[in-house]
Amino acid sequence: MSVKQISDQEILSMYLNYERVEKGLSSNTLESYGRDLAIYLDFLSRNKKTILKVARSDIERFLDERKEQGSKVRTVARNKVSVVNLYKFLLMENYISKNPTDNLEVIRLKRILPESLTTNEVDDLLSVHNEKTDKGLRDKAIFELMYSSGLRVTELCSLKIEDISFEGKYLRIFGKGKRERIVPINDSALDILRRYIHTSRVIMVKGKNTRELFLNFRGDKISRVGIWKIVKETMRKSGIEKNVHPHTLRHSFATHLIQHGADLRSVQRMLGHSDITTTEIYTHVDASHLKKQIDKHPKHPKHTRNNI
Repeated sequence: MSVKQISDQEILSMYLNYERVEKGLSSNTLESYGRDLAIYLDFLSRNKKTILKVARSDIERFLDERKEQGSKVRTVARNKVSVVNLYKFLLMENYISKNPTDNLEVIRLKRILPESLTTNEVDDLLSVHNEKTDKGLRDKAIFELMYSSGLRVTELCSLKIEDISFEGKYLRIFGKGKRERIVPINDSALDILRRYIHTSRVIMVKGKNTRELFLNFRGDKISRVGIWKIVKETMRKSGIEKNVHPHTLRHSFATHLIQHGADLRSVQRMLGHSDITTTEIYTHVDASHLKKQIDKHPKHPKHTRNNI
């Protein structure tokens, strides 16, 4: 297909298909790229430009416009990554001879430490569910698994019964980019999973031939939205006022491992991070925790002042 014949929408479709097929990106990541690039295409259309006929200054104006519209720095940085990746693809496929995103100004993000729960708060959350009901047993199994194994929500929703090794005490997880990893699972989580599979799940499956572990009451695979609702309901019942979302349990899993001496490489493998720098943020979380603990030292100024 020649440059003159290809439209911006065709380029976008071709690029997203490449990311899906060749790089195995998740549907959530593809949707994010698609949204960002739709905004970019709207900008180009308003300015009578096309994807293949832009200068670096045009892309800089696009990012400046996003900032002026009140987008957060993190959002603008994600917009930039989406556009940069698009042009890397076009250069690779010889649709362009020079990448207009070369030497774009780096958007520096302030490192935001993820909020995590204390071990007592985790205990409070796990005590909310009534294990005598089908819903309560399922919901507690979900919480146990998210906290004890640090799963992403999409990984949890896609988990199948055969991915659990009760004898080996591990889970086989297919994470981002369909990368497989093995994650240990503790006895407490295994026990409640076993009970859920042999009781509540038998009722929920409603005779359907589905192998997904967690189901809704229609017998279908539980959705990400369903997990969100369970987390929100559990938070309300627990009385914990933190802004907790499903990923908070993953953060808590990693933070508590680091606090109790787990090495960074092991945590990286369990979380499924391809780059250890992503995992390193939890060492900063632990450092923040330690700084709070030093306040308890009897020689800390706040204690010595009280003794004067």
